[in-house]
Amino acid sequence: MSHLGIVSAISLASKGFDVIGVDTDPNLIEKLNLRIWPFSEPEIDATFKMANNRIQFSSDVTRLKQSEVIFISMDVPTDDLSNSNLEIIEDIVEVASKNISINAQLVILCQVPPGFTRKMKKYHANVSYQVETLVFGEAFSRSLNPERIIIGIEDETLEIGSAYSSILKSFDCPIFCMNYESAEFTKISINTYLATSIITTNSLNALGREVGAKWNEIVPALQLDRRIGKYAYLKPGLGISGGNIERDLKTLDNLAKFYNPDEESIFESFLHISQEQKKWILDVICQELKNRRSDAKVGILGIAYKENTNSTKNSVALIIAKKFAESIIGAYDPMALFPFELDKIKIYKTPQECISLSDIVVIATPWAEFSKLDLETILGKRKELITFIDPYNMLNSNYSNTNLKIINLAC
Repeated sequence: MSHLGIVSAISLASKGFDVIGVDTDPNLIEKLNLRIWPFSEPEIDATFKMANNRIQFSSDVTRLKQSEVIFISMDVPTDDLSNSNLEIIEDIVEVASKNISINAQLVILCQVPPGFTRKMKKYHANVSYQVETLVFGEAFSRSLNPERIIIGIEDETLEIGSAYSSILKSFDCPIFCMNYESAEFTKISINTYLATSIITTNSLNALGREVGAKWNEIVPALQLDRRIGKYAYLKPGLGISGGNIERDLKTLDNLAKFYNPDEESIFESFLHISQEQKKWILDVICQELKNRRSDAKVGILGIAYKENTNSTKNSVALIIAKKFAESIIGAYDPMALFPFELDKIKIYKTPQECISLSDIVVIATPWAEFSKLDLETILGKRKELITFIDPYNMLNSNYSNTNLKIINLAC
């Protein structure tokens, strides 16, 4: 019952299927049965209401025997270098296989490297892979209305089992059926194209800043090019965060080095460029602290790795909090679940409170509410200089307060 598992379970129940959400953590199951969700997602309560009592949550793995289709939906854990820990996923597959009928369909939703699903056939004969394309903050809309569904099976020329097929046909979208490795590689390819868009945008913006170009003037022209499009990732930011895309880039880097050990991997370059992008904000904070008195305080607005999610995995805010621990006065986020790394810092209930007590304010997550901040009112007649580091260009820079300094990333 990860983010992916809970979203998938509620979504399938809302479409009329009887669903059992199983997790061996009894504390999590107790909360789920009380409708206490471990994350925040738009539409979660509305979709759960649509499920109309067709979903149950249990910590008893033997209840899997009641199911015809079993989805493995654990979030793949990664280390500090974004390497996947696949042993945990394999352990779950093994446990599930021992508690399901021989005719049941086992479907792996986790982001795994090519070849993983085929290896899982040693535990169960009927194994499939399904590409998940959920986005934090848009999970239910994408789960209920996918652009397409991509399935990996052992032999794409054979028919999919009737129970699993009925689930797939309940979605009004194209269904692509391919072999295991093609499906696994498709998911990684999707994330890699997203990564290249993010990296290209950040790199062009940085270079444009040097030559005097204004990126916000360039974006509308790019969006009208159908080869790029209005939905492209064209907003400058602080590199890739969240863990999923980094994990897939690391998987590709490992594969590239395995098959071509003497060649430099472009995927390693992507990861490096993304990390370098995060250095921009660290360098700016460092310089601003050097320009201040020794006890200058930094406040952080936004802890989540991106807006509209409570996930903080690989977030810029955590990097900032670790590097400048002695200077951090506190942080604010409207939704994030504050991790243990921030146990020692003050958590504010409003952005105004965080701003009023800070000398340097860092907008680390582009929450929409930050663009509506009335800095004239918040700062009032403040005489001390306050610096806003605004990498997402959220703030209106037309202020009469001469003691306000705004530093943007966008050119």
